[in-house]
Amino acid sequence: MLPDGRASEPPLVLRAAQDQAVKAALAARALEFVHDGDCIALDVGTTVLALAALLDTRRGLTVITASLPIAQEVIKAGMHGRSHRLIVTGGEARPGELSMVGDLAQRAYRELHVDKAFVGIGGVSLEDGLTEYNLEDALVKRELLHSANQVYLLADSSKFGRTTFASVGRIDQVSAFITDSMVAPEMIREITALGSSVYTVDRDDPVSIPAR
Repeated sequence: MLPDGRASEPPLVLRAAQDQAVKAALAARALEFVHDGDCIALDVGTTVLALAALLDTRRGLTVITASLPIAQEVIKAGMHGRSHRLIVTGGEARPGELSMVGDLAQRAYRELHVDKAFVGIGGVSLEDGLTEYNLEDALVKRELLHSANQVYLLADSSKFGRTTFASVGRIDQVSAFITDSMVAPEMIREITALGSSVYTVDRDDPVSIPAR
């Protein structure tokens, strides 16, 4: 059984195996907002990792990330002739998550500014905003939100109405939420009233992956 405490984050290997079709659909929708030549930040997490795997359909990106698996996907994109500039934040590695945390990771986002950030999250609550399971991860995400001109948050419907351990930011710091159609309509109305857009994908529709 998966842990269910507010500070108990399911392991990366388990999360990666869950809801793969939904993550692929969210990633494909998010890809529509990535354009050739963009400077983007890619957060840690399995849904954003699914987006990173599609970046060989774009050209000339500058990609900043604190995720080692995402960095590897960006490098793979270069093998398909889609050369991207990759910047890894540095910091202390979280072995189970293969992500970078700490002052170096925070400073990288504090000192760099990107067109768009694609972010994963532990919970989205109207009362508590955006939250994460791990405090160190949350601190990096806070800087990430401030570094971007536009913030796209990728989260399946299970994250909505949930509060996890550490605060990350406010809902109105997100330009657009990309989620699935199971989010309650009332919550979507509340989020849009705060000024954020919400894009949904149908969990039952097959994903159309762009041609490489």
